[in-house]
Amino acid sequence: MNDLFQVLSLSDTEGLPIGIAHEATGEISTQISFHPFGWDQEVEISKEEEKHPEQTITQKITSCLVHTVKSWGPYDFTEMKPAERQLRIRDSYFADVFTAYCKLRMEAIGPEMIVFASCPKCKDNITWEIDLGSLDIYQAKSNQVIKKYEMSPPIKIGSNECNWIEAAPVRWEPCYSSPADTFATSDPRFRRNIFADAIRNAEGIETHGALLMTDERLRTLSKRDIERLQKIIDNNSGGPDLRSKIKCPRCGLEFAIISDWSYDHFFGSSSLQNL
Repeated sequence: MNDLFQVLSLSDTEGLPIGIAHEATGEISTQISFHPFGWDQEVEISKEEEKHPEQTITQKITSCLVHTVKSWGPYDFTEMKPAERQLRIRDSYFADVFTAYCKLRMEAIGPEMIVFASCPKCKDNITWEIDLGSLDIYQAKSNQVIKKYEMSPPIKIGSNECNWIEAAPVRWEPCYSSPADTFATSDPRFRRNIFADAIRNAEGIETHGALLMTDERLRTLSKRDIERLQKIIDNNSGGPDLRSKIKCPRCGLEFAIISDWSYDHFFGSSSLQNL
């Protein structure tokens, strides 16, 4: 990460890592609270799944938060209809949405979670318990989260050789709208959305408020520059580090995996070691 963020554990993070700006006043609040997560919330989430059986992981996470969040930054969700709550969540930063999702899981079920992996060295199948409370959260140091990056060598965007670009943390909307049911940034369907959302400005390109990273400009990027931009976006996003560190009990190899963050596992019995 970069100097915009400080690292705290999830247990030590009181609110959201970046914050929600009020549409009318611009007030930024990091406060969040939840309804008790019980049968009624489970029923509402199930109804959404019945109406939209093709939900992606990010859409299911959104549905979960729509029916469990009580207050979202400066907004009182108890005074809003589900459709309006969904729009507020979709317009928030990825960092805030995923942190809220992790906080809800800790509050509703507890910090212990089971992950499954195959050791890359000995190929043993591993069941490992992680502590969500120890998850690294990259929290913004201030409200200024758009950062200018010097590019050396310059990056070619369209016909321009750009010596700098400006990037903002990724919002949840491009993740929600992606047809890819994955957080894999190597998937071009997912990557297209987050590039368009996060890369806000570049030297020599006048957008006049329009989208900078259009499909036409994306097609001019070299493979090296695609990966350079992806690294900037990764470093600039904040929120949880989605990797889990585990150790193979058979051969002792320590390695990191991306855990199963899908709603059905995250809030399901498969994530629990003990009843």
